[in-house]
Amino acid sequence: MAKSNPVASLYLVATPIGNMADMTKRSRDILSDVDVILCERPTHSQVLLKHYLISPKRMAKLTDHDRLDIVDGWLDCIVQGQNIAYISDAGTPLISDPGSLLVERAHSRGIHVVSVPGASAVTTAVSLSGFCGKGYAFYGFLPAKSSARLAMLSEQSSVLATVYFESPHRLLACLADMLQVFGPERKMMVAKELTKVYESYWVGSVADCLDLVQTMPIKGEYVLVVAPDTVVDTSDQTKAIQEVLSMLFAEGLTLQQAVAVTTKMIKARKNDVYKQALAFQKTQDDNHL
Repeated sequence: MAKSNPVASLYLVATPIGNMADMTKRSRDILSDVDVILCERPTHSQVLLKHYLISPKRMAKLTDHDRLDIVDGWLDCIVQGQNIAYISDAGTPLISDPGSLLVERAHSRGIHVVSVPGASAVTTAVSLSGFCGKGYAFYGFLPAKSSARLAMLSEQSSVLATVYFESPHRLLACLADMLQVFGPERKMMVAKELTKVYESYWVGSVADCLDLVQTMPIKGEYVLVVAPDTVVDTSDQTKAIQEVLSMLFAEGLTLQQAVAVTTKMIKARKNDVYKQALAFQKTQDDNHL
């Protein structure tokens, strides 16, 4: 839909991810001036606003779990001339955070949306890692269950660096799954508490990072950046993988067993072998329909 001339706007305002000095003047000015501030948790955001001596005219909670009529009600306010800002608990809104429904509905109604840039855990980690000069893909939080996490990791590109968020109670399990999919030598960075007083990061192989993390207390929120694979696929290797997988499946090996044996025999990336094994099984299942 074509956008109308904006009488008022929806502002997506980035807030600090840890260091309170990272709030831009533009962000502070907008939050001071708007008619309404929408946020994930008003009590949490009040602490931020109080620090900057911002007294909101009105503040309310809004997440992607709210009913459509509530979302449209706030957008009606913008149509009627009120400026509204949306903030997340920390960082840039909608980056693995709520707000998608609000923005989608705003666009569909021709409402003017303004992104006010600032701190982001994703871009902070990307620049810190040094892995992402040729691009990167951000996946947010991986699935909680190992089986789903392994499947998702195995489907991801090995050409680009990949970026993930992870909680402390799942960090070790996630790194163990990355070890299984990417192999022990793949380079990565594990970062925690970015921009905060106790900011820490480790750069090394997946195996080294897993070993290191196991030796220290696991607290705070983590960002994981996995470097692109430096191994180049060849058509001969792909053909060899397919031949070995076909033989192993014919002998009754499970997917995990076939992948492990093929990876060792061909000296291929486990990620590529796993993808081909899944494709092979799907083809076999389709043929039996």
